[in-house]
Amino acid sequence: MNKVRVWVAAAALAAVGLTVVEISRSTAAQEKGLVEGINKVAEALKKGDKTGAAKLAEGVAKKFELDEIMHAFKPRKKGGLGVGGNPGAITPDGIEQSVQKLKRDVPPKADVEKNAEAYEAMGYQIAALGEITKAKVPEADKGKKTRKDWVIWSNDQIDGGLQLAKAAKEKGAQGVKTAADKVNTACNACHTTFR
Repeated sequence: MNKVRVWVAAAALAAVGLTVVEISRSTAAQEKGLVEGINKVAEALKKGDKTGAAKLAEGVAKKFELDEIMHAFKPRKKGGLGVGGNPGAITPDGIEQSVQKLKRDVPPKADVEKNAEAYEAMGYQIAALGEITKAKVPEADKGKKTRKDWVIWSNDQIDGGLQLAKAAKEKGAQGVKTAADKVNTACNACHTTFR
C-alpha cells in the first residue's frame, strides 16, 4: 500500500514539475516578445518616427501588464534588459540602477566615450518604455492619480531618454548626467503617486 502512495506522490510531483517547466517556457517567450517590442519602439524613435513608435507602443502595451513592462528596468540577471551588448561589461547592468548612477555625478568622459553606444541604446530603450507606459494610461482619474500626470511623466521619461541617447552619441558627459536626472525625476514622481 505504501508503494502505491509513493508512486502516486511521484506522479503528482512530476506533473507539477512539467507544469512549472511549461509556465517558465511561456514566460520566457512572453519576455522575448516584450524585449522585441521595446526594441522595435526604440528603433522607430531612433529613426525619428514618433508616430510609428507610438503606434508600436500601443501594440506592446496591449500585450503586457504594466509590472512586466517596468521589469525591463531591472538588471539583466533579474530578467531586465540590462545595459550594453555584453552582460557585466557595464556596471550596474540594469537601466534603473545605471540611470541612478549617471544622475548622481557627471560620469567620467572616458566612461561616456567607451560606453557611448550602450548609453545611446539605453536612452532609446528608456524612451520606448516611456511610450509603452504612456499607452497604459489609466482609464479614469482616482484622486491624486490623474491621467494628465501619467501622460506628463511618461512624456518626461520619453524626452529624458531621447536626450540621453543624443548626449551619449555626442559623448557629452554633462548631457548624459542631465538627461539621466530628468529620467530619474520623472520615474520617481510617477512611482510616488501611482505605486
